[in-house]
Amino acid sequence: MVVFAIGSVGLLGAYHLLWQRSLALFWFAVALIAAALAWIVATDAYLDIARVLWPIAFDEVRGPEIRRRVDCAGPKLWGTGFLLAPIMLALAPWLLKEKRLWMKALAGVGLSVLFILISASSIPDKVAQLIDRDVEQKLPAHCQQRGS
Repeated sequence: MVVFAIGSVGLLGAYHLLWQRSLALFWFAVALIAAALAWIVATDAYLDIARVLWPIAFDEVRGPEIRRRVDCAGPKLWGTGFLLAPIMLALAPWLLKEKRLWMKALAGVGLSVLFILISASSIPDKVAQLIDRDVEQKLPAHCQQRGS
């Protein structure tokens, strides 16, 4: 996941900075990004990067508790994604045509804030139950005990 995040940001930056200016320089930057990602994977540096970015997941004491909580958040994330999918699909053609980078960034920040606000509410759980009535039974036992 860390390699994907680094690679996608690098490719997006190279595209916006170099695609229309110098195609040869763009492909050189893509080759450098690919070589850097291969080096990160070959040396297992992605584990160190992930440990720096999210230290709780690698903590021996708090890590298992965080993983248990992530198992319980599955339907909430699924419901939130289902609610935001029509909004993102409606915005996609506009974002692809939009030339100003600050407008794209503003739309990304707005969608991120909307995602956080919706996922913090109880609406995604209700949407997940509308779609799959047995969603509560599919959760691990520790999630069902906490919810009741």
